Amino acid sequence: MIARLAVVALILQSALLAASQQITKGSIEGIVVRLGSNEPIEGVRVALTKAPIAVNLIRMGSSSSVITDSEGKFEFKELDAESYRLTFGSDGYVRQEYGQRVFPGQGSPIELAAGQSLKNIVVRMTPTGSVSGRVRDSDKNPLVSVPIQLMRYVYDSRGRRTLQTFGNARTNDQGEYRIYFVTPGRYYLNAGTVGYDTPVAGRSEVRASYTSRFYPGVANVSEASVIEVQSGADIRGMDLTIASQQVFRVRGRIIDSSNGQFPARADVRLIYRNPVTGQDEDFNDIKGEAAIYDNGSFEFRDVVPGSFLVTAIADDPGEPVAQPAEGRGERRLPVRQSRHTGGVRIDVVNSDLNDVLLTIAGGASISGKITAEGAKPLPSPTAQIGIYLTPSMNGLATKVPSIFTPGTSTINSDGTFRIQNLTAGEYRIEPDSRWPPGFYLKEATLGGFDILNRPLQFGGSESGTLNIVLSSNVAVVEGIIRSDLFIAVPTAQVILVPEKNPDRADLYRSVSTDQSGHFTIPNAAPGDYKIFAWEALESFAYFDPELLRQFEAKGISVHLGDLSRLSVDLKVIPTQ
Repeated sequence: MIARLAVVALILQSALLAASQQITKGSIEGIVVRLGSNEPIEGVRVALTKAPIAVNLIRMGSSSSVITDSEGKFEFKELDAESYRLTFGSDGYVRQEYGQRVFPGQGSPIELAAGQSLKNIVVRMTPTGSVSGRVRDSDKNPLVSVPIQLMRYVYDSRGRRTLQTFGNARTNDQGEYRIYFVTPGRYYLNAGTVGYDTPVAGRSEVRASYTSRFYPGVANVSEASVIEVQSGADIRGMDLTIASQQVFRVRGRIIDSSNGQFPARADVRLIYRNPVTGQDEDFNDIKGEAAIYDNGSFEFRDVVPGSFLVTAIADDPGEPVAQPAEGRGERRLPVRQSRHTGGVRIDVVNSDLNDVLLTIAGGASISGKITAEGAKPLPSPTAQIGIYLTPSMNGLATKVPSIFTPGTSTINSDGTFRIQNLTAGEYRIEPDSRWPPGFYLKEATLGGFDILNRPLQFGGSESGTLNIVLSSNVAVVEGIIRSDLFIAVPTAQVILVPEKNPDRADLYRSVSTDQSGHFTIPNAAPGDYKIFAWEALESFAYFDPELLRQFEAKGISVHLGDLSRLSVDLKVIPTQ
């Protein structure tokens, strides 16, 4: 009898445990409809992931994904108490996250409590548009396999404005093209090529190089017409007339100024000034062929007319570090290579270029020291601190890792370091994404001259010590964002914009409000700022000075002092 009661008690205990576990599980369910109507969308892939993972779940796939049914409904069960993100994707609609209001942009997370069943989520997906037309030559003949691009200006995390492609196609044998699945927005339409294209295997066609033209037929993007693609719009008749252009060869040789000889090995590249984007691009990657290099000579084929920078990098491997004794488990590191670099500007107009002389030379080195100001000591380990020198040589802008980055320079326990292989040119100094929390970059001087708020003009030889000062005397800004009806606005974008140094991307701060409309901006550098709050804003659009001027009256000017803590309430700028 006792044994029977024990079994019953065990069964009841297991049932109660299972019931309690069931209660702690939650669920999310909802419906997907077409924007502007209540028409349900069937076949939408809905992906669920734990926040704050920001990846393209639709493209990568996800184990937590479902497909909407004929009524547009979806459901996720047996969910733990977590912060989640929902991503929605379907052909003919803009891929988006739950809570996303602008494209490109970011949605808002869903905070699910233990045992919570979140129901009746309604997601309105935006239909994509299309742009189509024909491309002909001056004799009205159709042009085949001409690349077509829809482009628009965007800003990156460093505040650089670039013209990027957001849709592309090629003309068919009738000169027709159609770019589909276009996210609504304002674009420029471009047709033409910047290099030689390899013919498709098995297709009898002759590829040619064509001049680049923007709709309605201009060479410069500043003169181009803006094409506004509305949700679900099918824009036709975007026709262009362009002409073919001849290609040429560029030949030359490399000389090392240190010995008057050509290097044993070198990486030679042709950097192309793209008239479409206004940016320097690696012509090797565009053309699909590397320069021919043998005994100091090089040759580039199929070069379109334009402005270029021919560059070369040659490394001396150096002597290896002595191998550690057996069993010590030490890491072997090679001696730093001595890098010789050089560049020369050329213009290809209407003929081949021969006898281009490219002189290379060894880079210089700069000694430096990093110190900390304030109550906190220098962050440890110091190897995690990152600084980049961003060069701009004759218009060539590339990100070159400099001090405190693995394999380039080691910071000593006393804060000293040395930058090596630095060539002459103009540089800007900036922290990278590994910047330690609780600090800001207060000073950077070389030979007593400020290089933090103005570019470093490096002549090619050491001219003093690079002193970098970190400060832990950071300021904090907090507050609540409200609507015109004084209702707290969740997931609003709050931006801190420097008023005196708008070119310093490291001074900008961007945070989102929580579910109660509250925000906190930590680790701000002291100075004068203006605070804005948008209901939704495209990534890094706050670097656009035109946007800031448009909403200047909507911002609040503030002054932040050392270790200050400021509280502000701000009205949100609604989504346009």
